[in-house]
Amino acid sequence: MPTYKLMYFEGKGRAEAIRLALTAAGQEFEDKRFTREEWLKVKPTIPQKQLPCLQVDGRYIPQSAAILRYVGREFGLYGENNDESTRIDVIFGATEDFLKNVINVYYEKDETKKAELKKDLEENKLPQFLDLLEEILKENNGGDGFFVGNKMSIADLLIFDTVDQVGSFVKSPPSFPPKLGALIEKVKNNPRIKEYISKQIKCMTYEQTVFTIFTLLKSKMPTYKLMYFEVKGRAEVIRLALTAAGQEFEDKRFTREEWLKVKPTIPQNQLPCLQVDGRIIPQSRAILRYVGRVFGLYGENIDESTQIDVIIGANDDFFKVVMGVYYEKDETKQAELKKDLEETKLPQFFKLMEGILKENNGGDGFFVGNKMTIADLLIFDTADQVGSFVKLPPLPPKLGALMEKVKNNSRIKEYISKQTSK
Repeated sequence: MPTYKLMYFEGKGRAEAIRLALTAAGQEFEDKRFTREEWLKVKPTIPQKQLPCLQVDGRYIPQSAAILRYVGREFGLYGENNDESTRIDVIFGATEDFLKNVINVYYEKDETKKAELKKDLEENKLPQFLDLLEEILKENNGGDGFFVGNKMSIADLLIFDTVDQVGSFVKSPPSFPPKLGALIEKVKNNPRIKEYISKQIKCMTYEQTVFTIFTLLKSKMPTYKLMYFEVKGRAEVIRLALTAAGQEFEDKRFTREEWLKVKPTIPQNQLPCLQVDGRIIPQSRAILRYVGRVFGLYGENIDESTQIDVIIGANDDFFKVVMGVYYEKDETKQAELKKDLEETKLPQFFKLMEGILKENNGGDGFFVGNKMTIADLLIFDTADQVGSFVKLPPLPPKLGALMEKVKNNSRIKEYISKQTSK
């Protein structure tokens, strides 16, 4: 029987959905909550030097979304099959998209603009998010149950936690659409969750709120259509994954004019989307994980899948920095940020990846197991795309060798040669 120790701060934040998942599973765990002073002392010993972190029999798992998925897999809260797990990933992605709006409000320094953004969040963004969840919920048993299947999953717990924490930040608690409201009550009144909530001390600052966290049918010979724009962007790693798997797919690249015509027909009105036998999957990371599961590129077991999730989380943390540089409008400030990215942030990221790589077979293979996974493809794509925007520092030796290995994979090599010849 493994022992679990969840480490975070004195608040809900990024750890609360994980606490709820462990509670719903009936799993005892040590809920270690550091003061800021305690954290500074132990920080050097924690992987990636960030919280939350889950310790399982002494082994550390960082990255909140990776931890939540790990707990979901371990205790049967992550769907009964690939389709249900992908549906959960879609909900994760939609939630992360929404929380970006909340983050923008929190970090806005101009008080006038902050008030405007908060009003927009309360009157537009939050109601739109809740309406989206209502529609997603209705796709499963007409909305008279849970987001996935016939029992509670980490999707239900994530949404319960999200609306709870965001509801403490906005002016008044949100008004839920009927099906979603009934689900929230169902989660709240689960005996284990109800007992857990009753024991908690309510201490809600917004800093504790922000945490970084569809419809599919499998057929024997599915057809795949990946839809995006005429660039690499968020779709490229999915293209690489399908290519590495040897799976033929239609690579539909819309012009802006074409996109405006079809946008109303696409779930969540955004790209990329993957169409599998006519059924559409939105959210780039949900698509990537789906492809990984279908084609054996997402690890051989729970631990390997969780390690891949850790790498995806670390990659996405880093990419937020890149996007901050890319979208900076002040040219002088952008030049400063770009210099910091090239001289500091990129070397730190590559050093982190080198360290993670060395944890598997001494770094002389792949990030996970003994074969290529979506983790290797993601880091290859990130380095490639960031390298088109800034000057890359030299890659650490093990990481550099892995990048060459991915680049020289026969299928990837052929794909790249076709793209450069266009």
